[in-house]
Amino acid sequence: MEITFQYLFLVTLFSEVAWSWHNLDNVNYHCWSLSASAEHPTPHSPVCTGLLVRWVEPPPVTVKMSQVFNTTTELILTLPFYQWLIDEGFFGQANFSQGITNLNDAKHWCETTTCPAPSSATQENCCIHHMNLHSCPLTDVTNGLCGPWIPARGQIITHSEVLVGTALVGNWTNSVPGLYVLGQTSIISHFKIAGASIALVYDLTVEPKTDCGNGLCESDDGEDCTVCPKDCGTCPLQDWHYGIIAASILLIFIVIGAIYSYFAYQKRKLLYDSSWIYKYDDIKTNENRIWMGSMISRTDDKFETGFNLTQVFVSTGDVDGKTVAIKRIEKKSFSLTKCIREEVRTVRQMDHQNICRFVGGCIEVPNVAILMTYCAKGSLNDVLLNEEVPLSWSFRFSFATDISRGMKYLHSHKIIHGRLWSSNCVMDDRWSVKVTDYGLEKFRKSDVCEDDNIKKQKQVYLEPELVKSQAIPTEYSDVYAFSVILIEIATRGDPFQVNFGCQFYTCVLCTCVLHV
Repeated sequence: MEITFQYLFLVTLFSEVAWSWHNLDNVNYHCWSLSASAEHPTPHSPVCTGLLVRWVEPPPVTVKMSQVFNTTTELILTLPFYQWLIDEGFFGQANFSQGITNLNDAKHWCETTTCPAPSSATQENCCIHHMNLHSCPLTDVTNGLCGPWIPARGQIITHSEVLVGTALVGNWTNSVPGLYVLGQTSIISHFKIAGASIALVYDLTVEPKTDCGNGLCESDDGEDCTVCPKDCGTCPLQDWHYGIIAASILLIFIVIGAIYSYFAYQKRKLLYDSSWIYKYDDIKTNENRIWMGSMISRTDDKFETGFNLTQVFVSTGDVDGKTVAIKRIEKKSFSLTKCIREEVRTVRQMDHQNICRFVGGCIEVPNVAILMTYCAKGSLNDVLLNEEVPLSWSFRFSFATDISRGMKYLHSHKIIHGRLWSSNCVMDDRWSVKVTDYGLEKFRKSDVCEDDNIKKQKQVYLEPELVKSQAIPTEYSDVYAFSVILIEIATRGDPFQVNFGCQFYTCVLCTCVLHV
């Protein structure tokens, strides 16, 4: 009897509190019939009694726009509430339209009847046949009430899936994916019980979501360096980032090292490659063809200078199916040093239409020789002094252009000729001039002193500074020699044919210009 008395006391107290909520001054939940609408939003009268409904997990007081949150509502149906439903006729369609008028039958039906799927649940086959959440922006509600209907402006929004169940469920949990109307909003936990609607109300404020780019890192609202680096700055590198960077740098160095090693290997391979070395006995000398690649002039006359000019011939031969010009080097001994190998490697890489290509060499004493590509027309000196060869000015300009192109190529590869004269410019079958006798300074150095007459004849092509100081030739030395060759091309004469009384090796330019 004491327990029953305490239960009746609690029910009576809750009923009094529920009654006071419907005075419209502090409303927490409201009851309507299912026929209530936006045109008639007034709660059902008399007000519902005996209903225990509260927020177990209420919505937050403030939420950001689009913020997800969950709610849990507790619903307990008491005997007085069942009696209120019977008295107001809300069980008239229950129990498959048979209706319920007995209090115990109503309680039993609500607690034991299994509901169908939410889409099929009605007041006829399910006691609590609808439960979900709605939101009503307060600017669109009437009388300050948010009810389970769509108002005229259509601003009520459904935010959760419909749930159904018996009166014994107790706690009903819903998830709200986000609110999108700024300002004051009412959230209602909406239940449809038999023919009545119950709405538990909660007011909250919807604030703008975080604004990436406003200069504020709103970490409390979930904004961080991963979401908004503009406001929160760049995220610090993680360990795996450092690993990737280190691996990338290592890979770059490996690739660079591999490339460098490859080219170094190829360079070293070319340095010690001996395919350019020929035995002199393997060369089939052609006695019927000679190439005057080293002579100063074809003339044997004596001039006022007192020099007796003689022809110097270079023999030709066949090796590996190609004709080569053979320049013998007088050496008492020969050692294939690394320096000579580097010279050979350099000239082997030279490839230009106005450069006579290096074919190979013989390194066995006394047959040390340099093999170059054979040019059938002989030297430029031969052609210029051969009066039977008609040379127009266009021909002469082409000779000069070919020589300049060949010298430009050599200088671009850091090769100073130092022996540029007309007899070291040879012509092929197409009358194209090629520069020869370049490079290989140590290879071609003879152990026999050069004839004084020939040496003095070559001085015509040397700068006066080189003649006096025996300095190392430079690019300017080649330019000077080229200017002498230009005079030869223009006059078709030997540059040392001086008839004006001045020294040929110091005044060659002025005397030849006067001669023209």
